[in-house]
Amino acid sequence: MDFTGERLIPDQRRNDDLYYEHIVRYMFAAAVVAGQSVLDAGCGAGYGSALLADAGARSVVGMDVSPEAIDYARQHYRRNNLAFAVGDACALGLASASVGMVVAFEVIEHVQHPTLLVQESRRVLSDNGLFICSTPNLATYPAGNPYHKREMTRAEFEAVLAEHFPAVALFEEDYATAIVVRSGTGATAWSFTPAAERPPSEPDYFVAVCAGQQAVLEHAMVRARNIIYELPADRLGERIRDVLTLNALQAQHDRQLAEKAAQIAHLEEQLRRQGAWAHDLEQQLLYLRKRWYVRLFSRRWRRPSRAS
Repeated sequence: MDFTGERLIPDQRRNDDLYYEHIVRYMFAAAVVAGQSVLDAGCGAGYGSALLADAGARSVVGMDVSPEAIDYARQHYRRNNLAFAVGDACALGLASASVGMVVAFEVIEHVQHPTLLVQESRRVLSDNGLFICSTPNLATYPAGNPYHKREMTRAEFEAVLAEHFPAVALFEEDYATAIVVRSGTGATAWSFTPAAERPPSEPDYFVAVCAGQQAVLEHAMVRARNIIYELPADRLGERIRDVLTLNALQAQHDRQLAEKAAQIAHLEEQLRRQGAWAHDLEQQLLYLRKRWYVRLFSRRWRRPSRAS
């Protein structure tokens, strides 16, 4: 299965932000998954379904519209409590009230009618079930993703969820770049000062926890937790190495362009000289032709002398 830039394939990645922003959503859901029968709608390559299965879910079914993705998931993630199936998140084909939890991470923006996905998720959930869904924030997400059908603002996302879920808690997913001074003894207390340049109301992604009853949502919130996923050490060093590599490639590219430009200039000069030489030959040929015509016709039309 080829990486397109949209669906994450863990064994075809380097240590980049795409992996971390995907995996942290499943880590968030893992806090409330114990003992649940779970449907991972739009599971993609299946890595998140496996994470939920390992986190204590009673059973997990990963479902995706792509047969290629499901084949990949079946080959790479095998658990006793995990299965995969081809299916449409807007037409799940499951019995009503048959699962305890539905997760749909970065799926709702891929369908033409998001309300159908929410409606189907609500239908298959039990009365005390949870629906956890994420989507990019239209206010901050870069425009032009060809795989997205409908991106939403905060208000639009909340409105779609509220059509079928009376109880909704909205979380925000964002990047926090920081320089850290911390104890080497493993202390976990932090003094955090947020940046003032960007409004906190505009994160990169929204993650919603939804329930059919407020009491069910409140119970889930007791177990839910905010996630801070520590990126690998020396991220700055990685970025510096990337920049240096790109600079070296750019310099090499510039040298190649300069060499080609010099070659083109040389060829153009040769072409100019050959053109001038051809023009001179043409002029000489015209001159010789004129002289030849003059001599030919002067002999043909020369009158006989009177002496003859």
